[in-house]
Amino acid sequence: MKSLTLMLGFTMAGAAISDGFAQTADLSIPQDPRSADGLRGTTAAQAQPLPDDAGEAAPAADNPDNPINYARPRPKKPKLFTPKSPLLQPVPPPATPLPPLAPYATAPGSKLRKGAPPPPDAAAPPPPPAVAAVPFNKPPLKPKPDDQPFAPLGIDAGSLRLLPFVELGMGYDTNPNRQSSEVKGSLYGRVDAGLDVNSQWENHSFTATLRGGYSDYFDYHAADRPDLQTKADGRIDVTRDTQIDLEGRFTLDTLQPGSQQLAVAGSSYIVGRPLIETFGATAGVTQRFDRLSVRLRGSFDRFDYQDANLSNGSIQRLSLNNYNDAAVNSRVSYELTPGLIPYADLTVDQRLYDSPVDSSGYDRSSSGIAGKLGSTFELTRIVTGDLAGGYVERHYTDGRLSNAQGPTLDGSINWVPSELTKLTLSTGTDFVETTLPGASAAISRRVSLQAAHSFFRNFTLTGIGTYQVNNYQGQPVTEHLYTGSLVAEYSLTREIVLRGTYRHERFETTQVSSNYDADVFLLGVRLQR
Repeated sequence: MKSLTLMLGFTMAGAAISDGFAQTADLSIPQDPRSADGLRGTTAAQAQPLPDDAGEAAPAADNPDNPINYARPRPKKPKLFTPKSPLLQPVPPPATPLPPLAPYATAPGSKLRKGAPPPPDAAAPPPPPAVAAVPFNKPPLKPKPDDQPFAPLGIDAGSLRLLPFVELGMGYDTNPNRQSSEVKGSLYGRVDAGLDVNSQWENHSFTATLRGGYSDYFDYHAADRPDLQTKADGRIDVTRDTQIDLEGRFTLDTLQPGSQQLAVAGSSYIVGRPLIETFGATAGVTQRFDRLSVRLRGSFDRFDYQDANLSNGSIQRLSLNNYNDAAVNSRVSYELTPGLIPYADLTVDQRLYDSPVDSSGYDRSSSGIAGKLGSTFELTRIVTGDLAGGYVERHYTDGRLSNAQGPTLDGSINWVPSELTKLTLSTGTDFVETTLPGASAAISRRVSLQAAHSFFRNFTLTGIGTYQVNNYQGQPVTEHLYTGSLVAEYSLTREIVLRGTYRHERFETTQVSSNYDADVFLLGVRLQR
């Protein structure tokens, strides 16, 4: 009974406490949305049964009377980017700058370009590669084509380059001794040999040329003749603007009938080929003052003549005409442009004969002066040249000989329209000694045109035309010489060249019975190194 009483008391007390908590909840906290009907978000007063068609009922989120607004997104204000927005403010640089980026040593393409700064750890040796790299060899460059594929290469002897050659030929000459009557043609053999020497020095220079030959006429030995030409040039570079020029020369040749040195009065003529020897030397100095260049040279030449046999059986003592020629030459030039260098040239010389009189009884010693103005020029890359005009005057010791004087024109013009073709126009004037009685000198003027064309790299054809006129001072004698030549060269190799030559000569003079014609043919082979 006592136990039943306690249980009843506890039950009543619990009910009282429960009613107190319920009243407190109604005053301070809203009621749990879950009602007895089991619906969340509604109250007992709002809970209504769903209609048969659920689509006609408004959702809870769109109901304005819904105090909770569950599942309805709240509108957000858009964020506007203003100048004071933190997104537009510049980022201040770090207090300590970051090191530059650099690839690791073995990374592909890590090789620095030329001029690029090295990475911070460039001094450290790179680690060895884990895999051996295959070496890459660059392909060799294509060689440049040789402009002269058949030119001789020469032989190097120390710092000198030697270019020797030997040429053998057979031909036919219709007038070996250049006579106007009793002409007899003949087969002949020709031998030539030569040597060119060129220095390979950075400073100073030395060049030498040696040419020698002999013509043997099988059917007319009176026309046999040798010839020899040697010349050596040296340059000593004292300073950058000062140089010393040296030259030595020697010539051995023969005189032929019709030449101005062997003019003979009457119907007689020279038989055979008398020898003439010429040797000389030149020394001078050239000084350059910026574009101005001054040159001074002194020269000496010796001329020795061999006595000649005449057709009438007599002997013409040409040895009485031996003489010495001493000259002083000066030239001043100024470089206006690299392609235009005008100059003024002046020469004074003295010719003294060994004998006071020659075979005709004249004293032919004389003094002369020659001046000319000219210029070297390069109009374009294909037109170059050197042309000068002047005046020469000679005075003779013998009063019976008139002074020799007249204008001069010397020089050449080169035109190279292509690498295969070259044309050269040249002219010259000489005052030549003569043995014609009463004539002081022979003024010889000549003009020549040469055209060369390479049809192939190893085949060249050259044509030469020359006109020469000789006027004898003091005598009404005039000579005209016409010459035309055609030369063909075919190079088998650099060392072997086949040559063919044809030359026609026509000589006309105011003297009686002195004209002649000659045709010369020659075929040969040239061996060169």
